[in-house]
Amino acid sequence: CSTSLVSIGEAAFWGCSFETIKLPHTLKEIGSYAFAYNSELTSIFIPNSVEVVGNWCFYNCYNCNIRCEAESKPASWGSRWNEDAMSTVWACAE
Repeated sequence: CSTSLVSIGEAAFWGCSFETIKLPHTLKEIGSYAFAYNSELTSIFIPNSVEVVGNWCFYNCYNCNIRCEAESKPASWGSRWNEDAMSTVWACAE
């Protein structure tokens, strides 16, 4: 039996203490505030498969470096997905 992560709900990991996250290529959607208030988060990889990222996804994650496989912000991502202007690298390989 195998399972595939397709969606991360709103505020799913609010306040958790992750340092590094590599999201799977099966993921399609990340809800608003999904990783908010994760002050220990320093690095996250978002694969090309992610079609939707909700607003304030990384709110108050001031130490986070975001690496995205996409070449630029997809139009379907919320306009405030990275409201705190975390460092973002586009067209980044895993």
